[in-house]
Amino acid sequence: MGADMKQGLVLAMLLMAVLLLGCGPAATLAPTSTPDRPSLSEREAIAVVKSHLARVSTGNKNCLSLIQFGGNEGIWTAEYLGTGEWRVSATEIIFVGTYSWRVFEASHSVVRDNNGKGIDVLNIQGC
Repeated sequence: MGADMKQGLVLAMLLMAVLLLGCGPAATLAPTSTPDRPSLSEREAIAVVKSHLARVSTGNKNCLSLIQFGGNEGIWTAEYLGTGEWRVSATEIIFVGTYSWRVFEASHSVVRDNNGKGIDVLNIQGC
C-alpha cells in the first residue's frame, strides 16, 4: 500500500468518524410550560361583570343598581383563578352583602358564584 493510499484511507476514516458523530441522536428538548397569564386585567374582569349586571332587568331596575344601592358603588375585587377564569366579588355596603361571579375570558361569560355572603337580594332578583 502506498503512502498516498494510506493517507487517503486515514482521511476517509476520519471523515466518517466526524460524520457519524455529527449524525448522532438528535437532542431532545424538554417541553416548556407556558405560564398561565390572564388576558384581562382586574379592572376589565370587573367591567365585564358590571356590564352583565346592568343588562339584567329586575323590573324597574337592573342587577347592578341593587349592588350600587343609594348611589354607593360598593367594593369590587377580582381574583384570577387560572385557565382563563376570574372570580369577581362585590360588597354592597348598605346591607353588607358580598356577592361573587365567575368570568370566563374566552367568552366573557358571567356565571353567579355561590361564594356570596349576606342578604341574598341578588339571588331573589335573579342576578
